[in-house]
Amino acid sequence: MCCMDVPRGKKTWHIKIIYDLTKDEAQKNVPNEVYETDIPVPPLPNKHGGYIAFHFLPDRKIEAQWIERRIKANVPNAN
Repeated sequence: MCCMDVPRGKKTWHIKIIYDLTKDEAQKNVPNEVYETDIPVPPLPNKHGGYIAFHFLPDRKIEAQWIERRIKANVPNAN
């Protein structure tokens, strides 16, 4: 996702993830799994540059981190 502003004073983000279905699940009309959570906005040392990296960890934990340069994702079989 690109790009978003971080409103001044914002302390948390509400994150909503809608998981894709497998072809078999889609054919069976299984509803998509939806997960929602609030995560803290990370400290922003440079208010006019940089990026926010989202880390998806085990047990549905999501963390956000300010980084200076973009990270190129290495996700096998991703479009």
